This record gives sequence, structure tokens and C-alpha cells, in this order.
Amino acid sequence: MKTQEFLIRYIIVHVKPINEWAEFNYHSKKNFHFIITVSGKKIPMKKLIGNDGCIDVVFVGSDRYAMNSMALFSLLLDLWIDHPDAKITYAADFYNISCRPILMANHWLLQHMPHWIGRRLPSYRNLFLLKSLLPELFTKY
Repeated sequence: MKTQEFLIRYIIVHVKPINEWAEFNYHSKKNFHFIITVSGKKIPMKKLIGNDGCIDVVFVGSDRYAMNSMALFSLLLDLWIDHPDAKITYAADFYNISCRPILMANHWLLQHMPHWIGRRLPSYRNLFLLKSLLPELFTKY
């Protein structure tokens, strides 16, 4: 398993509607580490540097599509594997002081995985095994 190179404490997921995202200037878009589009395209934007304490991922689309995005779930699973001590949260929850406590990444991933993956998970032992099978599962749908 790859060792963690940086101390990443949080993986923050931003969900931006397309019309709001279109109003962002290029400099604002470069503040995110990864962009995930509704079509499932993953675009790396900002290189991770040593003093980054969090990774910002933005999903461009609606909340409904974000909850069922295979690309977003797969990226978050990859980031969790690379940074096992990180906690995943939505930006709205992260910046809201009165929100529920932030969950460990594996619990967050289990609660927020796309519904079709959730139906398949009981037949696999854990998220690592599921991750190794994701390309195979994607071809079935």
C-alpha cells in the first residue's frame, strides 16, 4: 500500500451547479485539486503541495447527480486509499459550525456511495475489494 506523502486531514467535496460554475473565473477554478463533471470526466487542476491540509474536490452538477456519480465515488475512494487518515465531508457541512461531526472516510464512503454500488457491496467483503472490481462493475451498467 502506498504511504501517505502529505498530512491531509480532510477531503472536502464541493457540489456546484453548472450555472454557478460557469460564473467562476479561471483563477477560482484553479483553487480545486480535482474537478468531476456530470459526464464522469475527472480533471486534475491543482497539484498537492506539502502545506495543503485538505484536498478540494468539486463536482459540477446537481446534488442528485453527485450522489450517484461513479467517477466521484471512485476518486474519493482513491484519495482515501492514498490518505487513510483523512476525513471526507461536504463543503457545506465542513464550513457549518453547527453540523454533525465529520466522519472517517470509510464511513462517509459507505453512507454516500451510489445506490447501485450499495446494492452490490454485500457480495464483497470490503471497500478495497470493491475498488479492485469497480472497472468490471462499470462495464455491467
